[in-house]
This record gives sequence, C-alpha cells and structure tokens, in this order.
Amino acid sequence: MDLKDIKTKRLSDIEKKIFFLAWLNGKLKAAESRAFPVLVGGSAVQLYTGGNYMSVDMDIYLDDIMPAVGILEKYGFVKTGRHYFSAEYDLLAEFVSGHV
Repeated sequence: MDLKDIKTKRLSDIEKKIFFLAWLNGKLKAAESRAFPVLVGGSAVQLYTGGNYMSVDMDIYLDDIMPAVGILEKYGFVKTGRHYFSAEYDLLAEFVSGHV
C-alpha cells in the first residue's frame, strides 16, 4: 500500500481517510511501533454516519505520536499549528491525546 495511491484512485473523502489510516498503521508496524492509530472526533462521526456529517481533518489518537510524526514528516507533511498537512495528498491530520 503506497500513499501515492491516494492521488491515483478515485476515493471519496472518507475512503481517503480510511486508506490513510491503513497506510499509517502499516508504516507504524514496519517501524516496530506498538502504537495503533484510532480515528476519533468528526471524521469518526463522518464514517459512522456514512458521510452525512463532514469533517475536514482527521483526529487520530495514538499512545505514542512520535513514530507517526517522523513518518509524516518523511512523506512531506508539514506541521501547521496542531495539524500535519500535506498539499500533495490533500490530507490534514491532528494527533489527539487523552483516554479513548
């Protein structure tokens, strides 16, 4: 699974987010991280409602965000405030903390 596939496949907004989470999970596993990305917040509601609620960003819960931050930076994501943004892939992610 390659992140560049997001640009070549015709994916809905929520499919794109699910694809990204699967990609990130694969990269975290390859890096031997025990962190598991969990979609929370507005994008989780978007998935639950079948797209009847729209969210621009992805709120992602991780026990340890540092491996994910390194992966995103390696793939050109830029930190803007609390978000990591990729203009190339048109993705906006925020890592949230707390108890799930």
